[in-house]
Amino acid sequence: MSADVRIVGALLLPLLIVLGLTPVAIRAAERLGFYDHPVGYKGHLRATPYLGGAAVLAGFLVGTLAFTGDLARLAPIPICALFLWVVGTLDDRITVSPSLRVAAAAAVGGVLFAAGLGWHVFPSDAANLVLTIAWLLGVINAFNLMDNMDGAAGTVAALSSVGTAILALTVHDIAVAALAVALCGACLGFLPYNLSSPARIFLGDGGSMPIGFVVAAAIMAVPLHGSVGWHRLLVAILLVGVPVVDTALVMVSRWRAGVAIVRGGRDHITHRLRARLPSARAVALTVGLAHGAACGAALAIAHLGDGPTVLAWALLLGGIAALVAVFETPAWAPTRLAAAGGPPASVASGAAAPPRRPSSAPMTHEMPVAAPPDPARERAIRPIEAILLVVLALGCGLSPLLYGFYNVSTWGPITLALLAVLLGLVVSRPVVPRPAAVVALGSLVALWAWSLLSTGWGEATDRGMTDASRWMLYAALFAIYLLLLRNERLTRLLLGCAAALIVGFAAYLLVVMLAGDGPRLFLGSRLNGPLGYVNGEAGYLLLGVWPLVAVAERARTGLAAAAVAGATALVALVLLSETRAVVPALVIAAIVLMLAVPGRRRRAWILVVIAAAVAAVSGPLTAVFRHTAAGHTPDAGTIRTAALAALAAAVVAGAAWGLARTFRDWLGERPGGGRAAAAASTVGLLAVILVGGFAVTRAVPHPLQRISNEARAFTQLRPAGTGSARLISGGGNRYDYWRIPWKEFRDHPVKGVGAGSYDVGYFLQRRTTEDITQPHSIELQALSELGLVGGIAVLGLIGGVLAGFLRRVARARRSSTDAGIAVAAGGIFLTWLVHTSVDWLHLIPGITGVALGAGAALVAPGRPARAGRRYPARLMAVALCAGLVAVGALFVARITLADHYQSQARAEVARNPARALDRAGQALALQESSSTRYVQAAAFARQGDYPNARGSLLEVTRSEPHNFVPWALLGDLAVRRRDLAEARRDYTRAHRLDPRNPELARLARDPSTATGSAVTP
Repeated sequence: MSADVRIVGALLLPLLIVLGLTPVAIRAAERLGFYDHPVGYKGHLRATPYLGGAAVLAGFLVGTLAFTGDLARLAPIPICALFLWVVGTLDDRITVSPSLRVAAAAAVGGVLFAAGLGWHVFPSDAANLVLTIAWLLGVINAFNLMDNMDGAAGTVAALSSVGTAILALTVHDIAVAALAVALCGACLGFLPYNLSSPARIFLGDGGSMPIGFVVAAAIMAVPLHGSVGWHRLLVAILLVGVPVVDTALVMVSRWRAGVAIVRGGRDHITHRLRARLPSARAVALTVGLAHGAACGAALAIAHLGDGPTVLAWALLLGGIAALVAVFETPAWAPTRLAAAGGPPASVASGAAAPPRRPSSAPMTHEMPVAAPPDPARERAIRPIEAILLVVLALGCGLSPLLYGFYNVSTWGPITLALLAVLLGLVVSRPVVPRPAAVVALGSLVALWAWSLLSTGWGEATDRGMTDASRWMLYAALFAIYLLLLRNERLTRLLLGCAAALIVGFAAYLLVVMLAGDGPRLFLGSRLNGPLGYVNGEAGYLLLGVWPLVAVAERARTGLAAAAVAGATALVALVLLSETRAVVPALVIAAIVLMLAVPGRRRRAWILVVIAAAVAAVSGPLTAVFRHTAAGHTPDAGTIRTAALAALAAAVVAGAAWGLARTFRDWLGERPGGGRAAAAASTVGLLAVILVGGFAVTRAVPHPLQRISNEARAFTQLRPAGTGSARLISGGGNRYDYWRIPWKEFRDHPVKGVGAGSYDVGYFLQRRTTEDITQPHSIELQALSELGLVGGIAVLGLIGGVLAGFLRRVARARRSSTDAGIAVAAGGIFLTWLVHTSVDWLHLIPGITGVALGAGAALVAPGRPARAGRRYPARLMAVALCAGLVAVGALFVARITLADHYQSQARAEVARNPARALDRAGQALALQESSSTRYVQAAAFARQGDYPNARGSLLEVTRSEPHNFVPWALLGDLAVRRRDLAEARRDYTRAHRLDPRNPELARLARDPSTATGSAVTP
């Protein structure tokens, strides 16, 4: 059984088993009268069944037995978990004394240590045994304390299990990873029942004790060889970070209150959060996010050296102390009487809820099922929602500083975090999306699934896996937006944050230019940095224009003037990029919004003011590329002048719009002034249109002939124009990019050539010498690589979002809010769509993330799923989401780790070839990749092992027979071996696969001129 099958099976089988067994456990508890009664400090309204732990343990045991595969080593863990379930269940029923519970935990600690599964971080076995028992006692008790509110313990255990599994996978221990994943699946299967409103069943000590034990034992079982003891303990504590902080807080709080630590109370982190959050689901989500961050930190520091470990320990202890101090402040601390009251913690249920503000109604753990929705609450912005949206917007907004998150090493970990957030949101706050949202989201999932399948017939398997995982990232991000955007206030918050961050990025560019450091932002004469791709940076800046136009239409005079100024600055900076793709993007978006959304006259005047201001300073702006020699960077003075011109245009445009709005408001207060102002505005627009049309005819004589000439330049691949003429030039290589994918689609109409494999045909058929790997069009890339299935999925994404846009437009006449969202979000999505239809912005996650947020804003909000209704459908949705998340996370984790190991190998080739080979081998064990094979070949060549170097390159030729690169590298390798006859044969084969490459043609004729250095990456 392959490792992938074991991991996926270990997640899905326990999940499905627990989903099916939990209702049986509920009925059994009801028949036996096995309830947790609402007495003492417990806040639930009615007696609730126990025995949730029985269902969770059953699912875990089956998954472990079926998929772990190393029971000879790990069998003590499920056996001891079963023993602790018996002890915990007895405690739930008849109350077991604390001393017996401690003895039980100590006994299982001794069993694990004797089996070689305890801690082995000290030279002394006695010290290791004591540490093992203390660790188990601490973690088991921490999870028992954590089981004080619906969903808290299950969420934390699931995340700890995922973190442990990933850690185990990094050291290639599939058995421990499968065991941990089995616990994760079991907890996920239990959460829908525990997080229903009200909870249908509790874990009880029969669940929290074995869950805490399995988490603790799995962490100890991960073989982090070579790590010092304190390093391993640091990683372990972070993997149970939230329970550790909660335990520390409870101990400090009760010590200060002068009550016994073993007594129950409402002084846990969950209770303090519940006093500020609307529901236990929100608490579980908040705790899950915090714990996910702790687990991510554990994975990040798992391979630190000794020095950074000491610093990390200091930060960890300081952080725990700070959190305890904050939660013990008067603003957060509960009433001391609440902490002191109640029976011992050994009979504490998993459903305690804190008292909130005084109310005439009795305190409830959740809103009653039959309670009608509160309109004010539905319109409110909850802190956790606002924080998540701001974090998502901030990530996309800062992405240009990190190359738009283009590299897998950046967006891979982000995807894993988003998948965890998505699963938490699906469980804690289900939403019934609109049909348009379902179509758009389903299309993204289909693109991911079909791209993944297409790696079976495509040649570039590694690039195909990367493309598929990127679609998974987009699907997860879009789904999170759909779950969060439940009202218009949240939608405006998201769009406002996106616009503010883009304006902030533009301000950063202007500051750098004015400071005299502008040349580093330019590639030749075009604005390129810091994103690193000229068209991408221009497209990103252009996305901010339409939200600012929407603000300028509806805000008060001062804010409207500032919005026009910001939009003008963005357009001026876009002009510095000299990017042709922005012209159709801006024009088509403007035409659609002018025709579709009410408020046309005011919008038209805003666009006129922006265009006039930019045109007035076009001389200094275009001087950046008009007065700079081809291939050279403009001097700092010219760039500073252009920045000053952009600022001047922004100030003048903002002032002009402010004055116009002030005059319009003043005139509207006069009798009949409103009608006169409207008439004058209409006449003025007509005059502007006439004058503009006349100016265009004078500037472009014989426009039809010009269009015909540019069309011929497009099909004949003539060079693009330079300077200002470039923006309206049809020349360039786009026709070659687009001709080939269309031919590939005709040859493979149903399934395409496979994700990431477009360049196989391109290098054989190209008529230019430009090297590209994508056809610069989202639609053509989908058709060529994924066939009709991919093309339909892309159309589904576009159609779903446009359907949401039309719904907003239909409501815009009655709602100013809908009109503003239609302009802002519709403008962002249309701009991105048109731009990426002639470019490849869809491959830059940071920019596409902004567009997906706008698309979600158009199709949201969905309808909240009411508790108690269509419960089986909800469970099926949770199970389906969990399965998709599990599969997606598995593949994303593989390519992310493979890319990490490949990067390490590449860095070590020159100074440590042996280590580079080790890292390359780890990368290839996770994913076969041509680029990793090149690194492996280079490392072998550095060691003088030419047969193995050649063998690595031949592996690439077998998996990718149409790839010319390995044959060229084989030729380089032959030159280094001074075998010119073999080099000539290899270069000739490479030239046949890339006949337009002049360098290969030269080397095929005379290989003696090659240096043989290309084998080194």
